[in-house]
Amino acid sequence: ETYFDVDIDRKNNKIHVQIDEKYIGMVGSKNKKKYYTTTIFAGKDLIKNRLLNKTVISSANLYSLKAKLNEILVERYKVSLNEEIFLSGDFATYIQNFEDSIKCCKVKYVPDKFHVYETLRDVLPDCQCDDICLIDTSYQKYLIKCLSKTDDKNGKKLKRILENNPNAFKTYLDPKYLGCSQEGQNSHIYAPRFGKYVNRFSPSTIEKLALIREAKVM
Repeated sequence: ETYFDVDIDRKNNKIHVQIDEKYIGMVGSKNKKKYYTTTIFAGKDLIKNRLLNKTVISSANLYSLKAKLNEILVERYKVSLNEEIFLSGDFATYIQNFEDSIKCCKVKYVPDKFHVYETLRDVLPDCQCDDICLIDTSYQKYLIKCLSKTDDKNGKKLKRILENNPNAFKTYLDPKYLGCSQEGQNSHIYAPRFGKYVNRFSPSTIEKLALIREAKVM
């Protein structure tokens, strides 16, 4: 069980969960392996550009991360079964499917806007698109047609989201949605400690070291 010495007072702010992975050198592997990171927050200080009511967790094991997340949402954020939260991240399948592992509330997946527009710029550089276009059914069909011609990995993933979850982009126009900044969190919290390629850590050591860094930012 995880204990916190600061209570959450989220008022009417909607809960956001953002997920990403950091690649870290681990013992027994020549290549860096995935280390999963998550930030939970409710509210944002727009002047200081700071997330409010923030909790940062991570794990080398995806099952363990899911268990931690469910526990914290219930114990620290007091979510109810009928409450809806935002789940944001890139196009990774495990992030899109993460909502099935959150049992304590309703979940709405929202693709990270930065990745959406970066992909469109890379794959369709002449495409002029904005948040309004992204929710227009006719324009979505146009994007699907254009993206069907690409071999780009992210382009293919974005096409599948447009086909299977077209309403996900409507959240961009919801004033309660405060975006996704998990890559920035990774750079700020984990990269300074685990960024050097020559270092090799065991998964348990990584979690212990990460816990110290996470405690400092909450």
